[in-house]
Amino acid sequence: MDYFNLLVTLPHHGDMGKFQNDRTVPGWEVAYGHRFATADLLACAEGLEARANANTGVEWGDIRSRSINYEQAGFLRRAAELRTA
Repeated sequence: MDYFNLLVTLPHHGDMGKFQNDRTVPGWEVAYGHRFATADLLACAEGLEARANANTGVEWGDIRSRSINYEQAGFLRRAAELRTA
């Protein structure tokens, strides 16, 4: 799968987070998420987390990039959880 098509549908990282995902995931699922398999969501989340873990830089851009990758991964994992709940 081309994960670019999945990533561009995700909400702005400011609309993601531990407490915001339950609010934003349902709307995303209706608008875009239904086009992607649950396995693809989980695989993309793993890739985002791997990228974040590999980025060991200490510059502001590195820290921000890691944070965004983790937020996107958490969003995708929550979307997958809600599908199976």
